[in-house]
Amino acid sequence: WEGKVEEMKTDVTMSYIKQLDSATDCSLCSALFILYGALVIGGGKSTQRKVKKCPALSGCDHMLFDVDDNMMKARKRFRSTFDTLIANNPDSKSTLVSEAKRWMEMNNRVVLSIRFLPYWWPQAIAGVVGIGAIVG
Repeated sequence: WEGKVEEMKTDVTMSYIKQLDSATDCSLCSALFILYGALVIGGGKSTQRKVKKCPALSGCDHMLFDVDDNMMKARKRFRSTFDTLIANNPDSKSTLVSEAKRWMEMNNRVVLSIRFLPYWWPQAIAGVVGIGAIVG
């Protein structure tokens, strides 16, 4: 599976990885807030039902999981950790916020850079070829 992942990396993903590798501590805290926050606040098993409803992903195996046995406790701990981080580093608040915005924008670009063929593409190609043969 690791080889498949390597093949599927987009230029946008590679840029994202490079930026993570060279990020400052403050920027990494913001990246963590965005990446882990998505799993704790919006992700996990509860998202599984939503993903399965997406027609484009209906044929995929989904590996969504809760990051903690007690998600309510994990959410509270997540919020408390980042509230404390900002309370203890008030001079860094604007940087943490602007970096979080930047990481979220990069995450969105990564997601949009992922390309996949829809489940119906073989039928569409067959139809186009068939019409071409009839017309042609």
